Amino acid sequence: MRGGGVDRRSLIVDRCCSSSFLLAVCLLVFIPGCGPEQAGEGGYALDDLAVYGVTPVLWLHGTRVRLSGQGFVPPEVGELSATLEGQAGGQTVAVGVYLDALGPDTAGFDVGPALLQQLPLDQGPFSGRLTVHRIGGRGVSGAASLEITLAVVSTLTPSLAAITPANGFLGEPMDVVGDGFLLPGEGPPETGGSGATILELDGIFTPAQGGAPLEKMGLALPLTVLDRTYATFDLTPDLFGLGPGIFTGSARVRNLYQGDAVGFLDLAGNELGDLILHLGDTRLTSVWPGRIRRGQELAFEGRGFLGVDGDLGTVTFMAFTGNQTGPDESIVHTSVNPLVLVPDVVEGNYLATLVIRTAVGPDGWPTGFGSRPAVLDGRITPHVVFDDRILEGQGLDVHIEVGRQVQVVYLRFLPTFEDGLAAFGMEAVSEHVKARAFEVAAADYLGISMEFRLEQPTDWVEYTTAEVMNQDPNDAGLLGLDNTYGKDVGNLRLEELLGGYNAVSAEAGYHPYGGVFVESFLMFSPTLSNLDAGLTAPAFDAVFGAVIPELGGVAVSSGEYPGGARDGAIGEAIRVLGNLIGDTVSHEVGHTLGLAAVDGNFHNPGDNPGYIMDAGAFRPFEERAQLPGGNVRVFAPYNRAYLEEILPVD
Repeated sequence: MRGGGVDRRSLIVDRCCSSSFLLAVCLLVFIPGCGPEQAGEGGYALDDLAVYGVTPVLWLHGTRVRLSGQGFVPPEVGELSATLEGQAGGQTVAVGVYLDALGPDTAGFDVGPALLQQLPLDQGPFSGRLTVHRIGGRGVSGAASLEITLAVVSTLTPSLAAITPANGFLGEPMDVVGDGFLLPGEGPPETGGSGATILELDGIFTPAQGGAPLEKMGLALPLTVLDRTYATFDLTPDLFGLGPGIFTGSARVRNLYQGDAVGFLDLAGNELGDLILHLGDTRLTSVWPGRIRRGQELAFEGRGFLGVDGDLGTVTFMAFTGNQTGPDESIVHTSVNPLVLVPDVVEGNYLATLVIRTAVGPDGWPTGFGSRPAVLDGRITPHVVFDDRILEGQGLDVHIEVGRQVQVVYLRFLPTFEDGLAAFGMEAVSEHVKARAFEVAAADYLGISMEFRLEQPTDWVEYTTAEVMNQDPNDAGLLGLDNTYGKDVGNLRLEELLGGYNAVSAEAGYHPYGGVFVESFLMFSPTLSNLDAGLTAPAFDAVFGAVIPELGGVAVSSGEYPGGARDGAIGEAIRVLGNLIGDTVSHEVGHTLGLAAVDGNFHNPGDNPGYIMDAGAFRPFEERAQLPGGNVRVFAPYNRAYLEEILPVD
């Protein structure tokens, strides 16, 4: 921050205390009070080293061993290693490994061939001590120990205890409980760690809605193993179809190994008999919100939804049947002509979301669901598709109100905005300038379905972002630029970025960087600018001469405004700079909406005093700044009529 200064040492303390894993910073200086620490030689500060546990305690080739504790450091700070000392199979064991710090409280290593050569394999439990060693720079070191019992084996035979829940739905994650499951990457050394645990089902699936029972023998399901005793699989439709129905039979888990040296090795566990799994019907339990607009998200909650999967050929869609009533037309949707809503995202099997978007009609204007106000009274029924089959699930009665479209604009002030204010000597009153700019833009669009926000919207998915920054990245001296490509007649795109880099615009030969550029307003100063006298304004120096250092002014200091001796001068500088920014935001946002409302033109034709969408050369400083004697700023009548047509208020 300019103007007040920042203690760099205080920044180090804040970062260290917020994330102790960044100890490379804390090592630069001894900082008491940054968590548990001990001072080492050379004035270094390290968190106390401790080790609390080791998982898993049954090791194979490829096992990823994880240590929990504290004081673990990344390699740029120090070196971590561990030693194992104890007894196994009547032998004395003493081995060492290097550790990888995975965080301030987690470290780990992989069990590889070199370590296995030093450990007794299949010789019973190892009992002894694991010691973690930490070595930092300048001789700083530490150690922490833990008594452990573990075993090192070449293979594992699994066992199965339960599969839950007994009542599931399509896409449902099912829990498999047992022991001896292979973790990712594990397997005998000869296989290169290519082992896997699978679940095998044998039995009969009986559809609930009639039809012949389906024999499912030797149905093999890959498991997602989370630890030695717990794994999961999903009830995908390739197992039992779309259902609903009941599977009765048995299950077992198998550990499979395959490699050049061993060929194929299958270690089967026990059989779990009398297994009954119910596959329920896909169902809809709630739809929200009850009031929705284009650009917002409609959510469907329930069970048994399936995401889009090209390999399986699955998708979920919602079909509305009932009355769709609007001011211009009413439609009765039947099972023959339902309103079909296809979710954009399916989360798990229980939540599907759809952003209300519209199509473009033959006239070039938005059309379809969401383009006009409407009320839906009827029923929404979920449908799931698998390959060439469709299951109609259990629906829900709904009342949904679709409002007129609203264009939300997120006025985003980038961090460099503060640098731009520093050039005006006004960094200390940043929030006041932002508030005034926001006020101006919002007032310009009063009576239009527009919402300006200073915080990033969370209730809209599609909205326009207008970025305000310090300098013009195009190096063209622009006050602002809508860098979105093409003229969006009818506001077909709610989601626009007025800022950043637009590759399409660059490819077409236009300036690629958009936004509002604060420091460019200095060009209105007769003293600071090299523009022609007709484009500069003495009024600029009169307003900002008190605060811009390059004009002989004194920058506003922290806490000076309000309540200081210069309140009048500072307040006017805030008002005028806010007016300039807000005016430019209104102009550039107008471009994203499709203005000017003249075929083929981006600006109003000619010089029209006070018209916001006139070209820049026809918009003098006094007008933009809303100074006495300046033209009153308005949208041209045909601009205003266009805005009221595309964004009418409710």
